[in-house]
Amino acid sequence: MTSPSKNSVRHDKAASVSRGPILAVYPEVLRYSAIDDEKSGEAQLVRKLRSQQDTKPVGIFEETDVLLDELGLVQGMYRMTTIAMAHLCRALAPGLFPLLQNLAGMRKRRKQFSHEEYSVKSAINLLNSVIRTRFDILRSKFRFILDRRNCIIEGVVGPKYHFMSNMDMYEHVRRFFEQMTNPPRFLEGVLSGRRLQLRYKNPERCFALPTPIGKLEPFYCGWHFLNSELGDCCVKGSALLFRAWTGAVSLRPYADNTKLVHVRHPNFNERIYEVFSRVHEQVVDTAKLESKLTRLSRKVLGFSEDSDLREKRYTELLNALKKGGLTQQTAEDVIEHTMTQGSYKAGRITAPFEPASRSFVSPEVLQAVSGRTSYDLYNSLCVIARKYQPESQEAIEQVAFRLLNGKLKLSKKEH
Repeated sequence: MTSPSKNSVRHDKAASVSRGPILAVYPEVLRYSAIDDEKSGEAQLVRKLRSQQDTKPVGIFEETDVLLDELGLVQGMYRMTTIAMAHLCRALAPGLFPLLQNLAGMRKRRKQFSHEEYSVKSAINLLNSVIRTRFDILRSKFRFILDRRNCIIEGVVGPKYHFMSNMDMYEHVRRFFEQMTNPPRFLEGVLSGRRLQLRYKNPERCFALPTPIGKLEPFYCGWHFLNSELGDCCVKGSALLFRAWTGAVSLRPYADNTKLVHVRHPNFNERIYEVFSRVHEQVVDTAKLESKLTRLSRKVLGFSEDSDLREKRYTELLNALKKGGLTQQTAEDVIEHTMTQGSYKAGRITAPFEPASRSFVSPEVLQAVSGRTSYDLYNSLCVIARKYQPESQEAIEQVAFRLLNGKLKLSKKEH
């Protein structure tokens, strides 16, 4: 049920010591899904959240509270995550964190410097020098978000920050839904360091679409909630549309009235439930969603069997996706998936070809690609999104929702 990201790192002190000096460690990413086993996925998430309840804000009063030793440990036992290091550097000096990353070799560019020109020790010494020079900025004003159990400094926050644990966030959402006659079902929980993403779906399907194999494919409306114990995002939420056959999601972009900043307020908890209520009311008219998906399925993307016209359309789609917020590589991946996979197994291309050059050699392949629709592109966005880290995943899923809602234009004629 859990799938750590490739960047996840063991945080225990022994591992750090044995590997020599380390400037900072990447936060792990864990996914807890109910798609295969609803009860087990949620139970595992709850156990993980409970294991993190020793995490609390801790004040910074002396230089020794924050200086790193020769191994990169704070106070001889705590390791900083890259998020905490970024927060600390942002408070001390603009551009400091990228400089430290470069110096320590954490973000190497090909052939930029030789191996001998990277030094974790030099990065630690530079950071300590800046801390000593500007410690008054930190003294009594900033706090560590400290996980004593695992000896990790997860973040650095300011004086007005209101700490709400992810366990508390989960409990608030659970209580909110429990009041309902037919409460939503847990769909997925994702922990990216101390950033929690919670997703739930309506127990009853919103609608079903006909498929090429003659079956009806169910779709569910749902809700997405977000919290961070580190103050790097608001408490916020949005509506989502869940495609049951693939587990993929499109996410409605966040509205201003569904966000709550982590700032101390006497009625903070009451305001959380106000946000939840607005998110719950966001679920758009199901008939509109169904009609919009049907419209996408009838709209051919325009990949011509003529190679020059196909190349021109590929470039036009690529630019439209980039304008919508995707990177070059992500846009290419989405279009390639659209071309080769479509939306259903029956439409997948198995004949050999080179997607990068769009040089299709088989008439069957040309026919399949020329029939791809905006619905195929929509589904490709949702599927590709799940291969990314949570923040990027959300952004791609929001692009998919904008396409569904007619807000993403795929050609000049649509403007």
